[in-house]
Amino acid sequence: MIRDLYETDLPALVKLEALCFSDPWTKKGLKGAFEDEYSLLLGYEDQGVLAGYVNASCMFQECYIFRLCVHPDFRRRHIGEKLLRALFEFCEKEGIQTVLLEVRESNEPAKALYEKAGFRSEGIRENFYEKPTEAAIVMRRFFTEEVYG
Repeated sequence: MIRDLYETDLPALVKLEALCFSDPWTKKGLKGAFEDEYSLLLGYEDQGVLAGYVNASCMFQECYIFRLCVHPDFRRRHIGEKLLRALFEFCEKEGIQTVLLEVRESNEPAKALYEKAGFRSEGIRENFYEKPTEAAIVMRRFFTEEVYG
């Protein structure tokens, strides 16, 4: 089930970040997302467990995805796709025209997910990530394309 996330979800978000990222956001950083008027935080809950989430900032006609992750025990169940669909529905309802993100150059599963969802590579940001240092692929999706039928 996809639902809005609230500050009461912070402990679960901190755990999910630690499981999914080599450089996880802190509780303070995550709390800041709840305080940002442009933030959108959606979670996928499975039997009381936060199995994935997306954190995006949407303003004017653009949305930027800061985080999208799925708990390792829940991967390969299309949760990432479902979170993206929910984000896209919000964007289309709000008149947002484009979604932008960066993804680790080596993260083949994430790149495949984003390409399937209609994102296209726009360039590379060298040394964007830390722990380990790595380039990011900049990807963008426009809402002029029909994706996921």
